Amino acid sequence: MTRPKGVVIYRSLDNPEIRRAVNEVHKAVVAERVRLQTQRSERRERPIPNWKCYPMVFVVGKNIDANGNWLGGKLPPCKRCDGRLDPKENHACEGFVPKYKELTQEDHENWEAKREERRQERWEARCEREEEEFDQEAWESRTVECSRCGGEIHGIDDYHECPDQGFDGE
Repeated sequence: MTRPKGVVIYRSLDNPEIRRAVNEVHKAVVAERVRLQTQRSERRERPIPNWKCYPMVFVVGKNIDANGNWLGGKLPPCKRCDGRLDPKENHACEGFVPKYKELTQEDHENWEAKREERRQERWEARCEREEEEFDQEAWESRTVECSRCGGEIHGIDDYHECPDQGFDGE
């Protein structure tokens, strides 16, 4: 008598001991499947540590041991967000974080206003310094030599006429 392929026939399932043994084995197989499924789901929920995720950064024997324990030195940074990568933790990177803020037109206007204020302050300080250094009496009592005749001109209000010379140098 031949049986069709793929069909299993238990001839002795009528025996209660064999039936009980088959049921126990079936329960054990089902329990093992359930246990493996829960382990897999727990493993999926538990994040993988950085030392397993980044083997090019965490080299066994160089900066970590075989169990992922840090051997010392500076912890490496994330290349995307510059966060610290601890070997036993999982790095949840939020993505690129810019180091500098985006500049707006308002920022440029504020900078220009501040620059103008500084320029004005420097100008006022220079004017004050020049006023302090300026000697009014020395300015009024100074003598200047006339470029045409060579005569002396005294003070700021002194009217000077070159003697016997015209405008054309005669």
